[in-house]
Amino acid sequence: IGCHVLMARLTWMSPRLARWMDGKPRVLIQAGQLDAGAMRDERLTPDDVHAALRAAGCLHTHEVERATIENNGQITVVLRNRDSAEGLKGDDVS
Repeated sequence: IGCHVLMARLTWMSPRLARWMDGKPRVLIQAGQLDAGAMRDERLTPDDVHAALRAAGCLHTHEVERATIENNGQITVVLRNRDSAEGLKGDDVS
């Protein structure tokens, strides 16, 4: 418990130490493209990322605008606009 209190105090006093201890969010998918380097650094497999996409209601990476692994390990997925992911069909212009 004492070690935890010490680390909490040190990270509160030093934002630089806090960033090093807590990490920062990392983009895994940008505009439908997987970042293999980021996945390797975060020790994630493609199956891990695809499981998060399925949980967000997405089946393909091209449907994703951005997927980010947060400090707590959760993957946040932002889907693309339907029109930009599939292209406009016919004369359907809004």
